[in-house]
Amino acid sequence: MLLLNKSDFLTEKQRRIWAQYFADASILVVFYSAANEKKTRKISEESGVVSDDTDEEKDLSEKLETLELRTQTMPESNYLVTSSKTGVVNDCRVLTKEELVKKFKDVYTGPKEKKETVIGLVGYPNVGKSSTINSLISTKKVSVSSTPGKTKHFQTIFIDDELMLCDCPGLVMPTFVSTKAEMVIWGILPIDQMRDHVGPTNQVVCHIPKHIFEDTYGIFLPKPQESEDPNRKPTAEELLDSYGFMRGFMNARGLPDHPRAARYILKDFVNGKLLYCHAPPGSDQESFHIYPEKRRQAQYNLTRQMMRITKTSKTTPDVLDRTFFDQNIGRAHK
Repeated sequence: MLLLNKSDFLTEKQRRIWAQYFADASILVVFYSAANEKKTRKISEESGVVSDDTDEEKDLSEKLETLELRTQTMPESNYLVTSSKTGVVNDCRVLTKEELVKKFKDVYTGPKEKKETVIGLVGYPNVGKSSTINSLISTKKVSVSSTPGKTKHFQTIFIDDELMLCDCPGLVMPTFVSTKAEMVIWGILPIDQMRDHVGPTNQVVCHIPKHIFEDTYGIFLPKPQESEDPNRKPTAEELLDSYGFMRGFMNARGLPDHPRAARYILKDFVNGKLLYCHAPPGSDQESFHIYPEKRRQAQYNLTRQMMRITKTSKTTPDVLDRTFFDQNIGRAHK
């Protein structure tokens, strides 16, 4: 069984497409979100606290109302996706912890030597294996961290008398990933320990449209030159220059601090602030993940220093002509 954590980033339509893909491949898939369960538990705990502050009660009731609206679902049969090729049936809902525990108990139908069912969680680092276990037992039993490689040892945790979970250290399988830059942006390698920030930043720029960077960070990215494609994506240097300048990340030379700016942008990509939902093989990526339209064009008061820093370093035709003719100005012989 394949457990897809962080499934709250996907829409119901996107989950249905992935569920159909895995069903056709004869793979049983389960969608889950450990972060959502943590928020749900936190709101439930807050609801049990009696407060005299009416504003706090109002805010809490709004949270619970929003949570109830999210949990309202159609009949379960409407979320089932069946493959006509393999007969595998997948559920495209984001399951609750109770539904996931039941799924774990029912996944194995053969004879058992022991009373309890043992489920091992195996996968890449930083995909939420330990967070999933903590969300199921409603308390922190396994140490978690956003830095890949936090879990060092094999651990077993009993959910109840019928289910035992095994938390394993993250396994890196380089044959499934082409470059180290991809391993950084997918959260497999720790961002704070990376040595080359250009490669991962270029990967992020390739996935995220230009206007998403500008709308998310409130930055201004330079326009392409006349000789360039007007719809080209910004370069890593242009993005890091603009972000570093607007955030005040400057080095000792008075220039934008690229490594520091890259770490912030890469962490936003890994955490879903810069959201990119990958389409299944055979599906069109542009139609699978449709980005929001560009917001109203903001008016930027660009200073001369910002224009100089964010200006592309490529030679323009005007500069080339000026340089050529300046070199051929006639001078008197000595």
